[in-house]
Amino acid sequence: MREHDRRVLLLAIGVCLFLAAVDQTIITTALPSILDQIGSIGDVSLLMNSYLVASVTFGPIYGKLSDVFGRRNILILAILFFLLGSILAFLGNSPIELACARFIQGIGGGGLFVLAFTIASDLAAPRNRSKVQGLFASVFGLASISGPFVGGLILEYFDWGWIFLFKIPFSIFSLLI
Repeated sequence: MREHDRRVLLLAIGVCLFLAAVDQTIITTALPSILDQIGSIGDVSLLMNSYLVASVTFGPIYGKLSDVFGRRNILILAILFFLLGSILAFLGNSPIELACARFIQGIGGGGLFVLAFTIASDLAAPRNRSKVQGLFASVFGLASISGPFVGGLILEYFDWGWIFLFKIPFSIFSLLI
């Protein structure tokens, strides 16, 4: 594989990782607005934990499936789950609907985390893996800073549902690459 192709692929994987990381920070910012419109303070754990439980549960499954069916195919599946969950979360009108959508999104998010690191280690030579790890650490830093900022901007000018639509172009970009 040419060096240029590796860099483009690493960019797409970085975008996948950014999607999974920024998701939690944007939701945290939007949670009070979401609960004002469709829920109560008792629904906080349901909305936050549905994504986390799915992500942690399905992460190892994605690792094994990618060994059997190939990393690319399973990464596409993870992106599709994340995309479907984002669309369903936008359409959700109750805490239960939103929690179910977040669970589906978490199924995809777990794959994005696991497969991003797995594919990056496959692409990078052992001596260059620390550079890739540093790049991915900066993606987490960017997500932790930009998530609350973007979430606040979206809530200022749009409805809370748009925080889920915000991630769709990034998902499609990753799918195309």
